[in-house]
This record gives sequence, C-alpha cells and structure tokens, in this order.
Amino acid sequence: MSRVAPYLGLPLYDAERQFRAALLTETLRAHGWNRSHAARALGIERTYLIKIMRELKLSLPRPARWDHKRRTTPGERAEVLRRFRVGETYRAIEEATGLSRTTVETIIRRAGLRRLPEGVRGYWMS
Repeated sequence: MSRVAPYLGLPLYDAERQFRAALLTETLRAHGWNRSHAARALGIERTYLIKIMRELKLSLPRPARWDHKRRTTPGERAEVLRRFRVGETYRAIEEATGLSRTTVETIIRRAGLRRLPEGVRGYWMS
C-alpha cells in the first residue's frame, strides 16, 4: 500500500487537510505532545503550529492528572463555609470534608470570607 493511498479519491483540499492533521498528530505524539519540540522538528514556529492546530481543530489530549479533578457539590461548599464560620481550622475542615487545602481555601475565598488576625476569633466578609 502506498503512502498516498488514504488520500486517493479525495478532493485536493480534503486530502491536504487530512495529511496535515495526520502529520501534526504523529509529530506531536513522537515529541510527548510538546508543541515547542514538535514545531522545531517540523521546522516551523510554535505559534504557527498552534494556528494550524486551531484551523484543523486538533487539540492535545488531556493529561491523566486532570482526570481526577471534579467539581465540588453545593452541599460540600455549604459544609466548608458552615465549618469555617464556626471557627474550625483549615485542617479540621479538610479532614471532615475530604477536600484538599487548596479547594477549601478557594471555596472560602470565592465566598468573600477572610480570617481575622491570629488571636481574634471569627471571620469577616470583604
């Protein structure tokens, strides 16, 4: 089978788009999805590679580390705020809700609440 066989019978525009998409995908895969390295291997600028990817509607696969992320439920957010308002520490809130420190801090910050200085109990709204 020749290398042009998949493109035979297609209009030139469609064949070119499919070839470019296949070439970019294989080059990106070979370089660990690193756009800078792939662009260098293709002899083009990274910004031009990104432009071509946009035109061809190509996107990078999501890394596995993103798969575990999920949104917090309204109930979880309400529980964090309730515990914060009664003066529980971040660590106690983390342990009780099973959420990470960053998530707890983000929920509190987005609610517009701030801790008072050490030694003063309570909170204030900004």
